[in-house]
Amino acid sequence: ERAEHPVAWVRTTAHRLAVSRWRRTRLAKRPTARAVDPRTTTAPPSESHVALVRALEQLPEAQRHTLVL
Repeated sequence: ERAEHPVAWVRTTAHRLAVSRWRRTRLAKRPTARAVDPRTTTAPPSESHVALVRALEQLPEAQRHTLVL
């Protein structure tokens, strides 16, 4: 009764409900193997990467942000 455009409200609400139902259905059909990935191993950081991070840690925060950007 208070809505200025009740038809628009009904359309918007119906659309949002349909999208929510579609998302829930899509997530329910997702394979469980994808939800729980096996652990992966990564290579350790290279020496140059470690040296770069140590050098960046020694800079003031503003300079670090500037260099990273």
